[in-house]
Amino acid sequence: RSHSRHVRVNTLKTTIEEAEKMLWRLKPTRDAHVPNLLVLPPGTDLHNHPMVKDGRLIQQGKASCLPAAALASIPMEGWEGLG
Repeated sequence: RSHSRHVRVNTLKTTIEEAEKMLWRLKPTRDAHVPNLLVLPPGTDLHNHPMVKDGRLIQQGKASCLPAAALASIPMEGWEGLG
């Protein structure tokens, strides 16, 4: 079974809205748990996409995004902070 692909939006270079516009044909959705993470269909290959090449998007698995999201100062629904 194929798994969805994830790309993290580099908000220093673009917005999540701009990324959604650029990827509209792939019908991206926002991840429910990690801010600035877009979910794409299984098998999506963005290695040569201009937004990946110039650093506006980073191909990154959701699991590797979770530690930073858990430690972020922005409260997330369903997560408890450390202090």
